[in-house]
Amino acid sequence: MLYFSFLFYGLYFKYNSNFLRIEISFYHFQFRLSSLNVDFGTEENIVVDSVRLFMDYSTYYLGDTNTVLSIDLFELSDDLYLDSTYFSDTSFNYLPTSLLEQPHQLAYSPDKSVVIDGDSIEGGIYFQLKKDIGERIIQQGGQATLSSNEEFVKFLKGFSMICTNTFNTGEGLVVSLNPQNIYSKLYIYYRDTVNADTAM
Repeated sequence: MLYFSFLFYGLYFKYNSNFLRIEISFYHFQFRLSSLNVDFGTEENIVVDSVRLFMDYSTYYLGDTNTVLSIDLFELSDDLYLDSTYFSDTSFNYLPTSLLEQPHQLAYSPDKSVVIDGDSIEGGIYFQLKKDIGERIIQQGGQATLSSNEEFVKFLKGFSMICTNTFNTGEGLVVSLNPQNIYSKLYIYYRDTVNADTAM
């Protein structure tokens, strides 16, 4: 599993307000490896079944909780640096192809549960990603890419979560996400067609 890094808590929202003068609709983040020097086995024997991303809610801030946000996810093409300072108006470039199987419709549901590794978790965003991002990571098994987090973020610079809604003044939603939650991870479920099933 890949853990989040770069942000301890982050606002994710799109809210159109003349008073607050905000309409922010992006969230950039990176991952760190849960273990180094992973060898997945013989590459031609590995089949990725699914790739999922879970992000835990922290707090509701502002707006109508009945608002449904249309969210897409993209891979960053710009580097992020842990020792740099970024502001709310900092922009980053990302690749044009969506990482999601289909655009995600997010309704704020802090009491809705999802099951992760057998545990029932309340609240959060659960995305279904295209399998190729998992396949790309597995192809790096045994390579220098997975030898350190410094090498890994050169390979996978991070993700950009984008809200595509357009709201009138006074509409929208502001929530806080907690990437430091123990379940906030990128999950790659795969199986070895020769050996027993497993998951990263």
